Amino acid sequence: MVAGCLDATKGMIGVVDVGGDLRAMAGLIISSPWFSEDRELYDWLVFVRQDCRHMSYLSPLLRWMRRIAIKTQLPIVSGWIGDERAAAKAAAYRRHFAPYGEFYRYDPNSGMRSA
Repeated sequence: MVAGCLDATKGMIGVVDVGGDLRAMAGLIISSPWFSEDRELYDWLVFVRQDCRHMSYLSPLLRWMRRIAIKTQLPIVSGWIGDERAAAKAAAYRRHFAPYGEFYRYDPNSGMRSA
């Protein structure tokens, strides 16, 4: 995936670098959904270093991703999988992107009851 992102015809990597200190990064890859020939941008990595998460570096990454979508004229499919701080992450993403489906998970070991 990294090699694909380093090839500008297949993807790109954006970083938040403060004085040589890499604090956050996002990787986009150009691909197609299995059911279509249409090309889209997919995030394969959106990461803010743990000690920098209180510094709001997610928003600049999401703005960069939007600029890439505008530049390439390709839609972005982006999100995360996990339950840690899900509401805060959803709010941050919704400030930049429209919702596009949802994921659901059932773990019989988590104690979470199904409907």
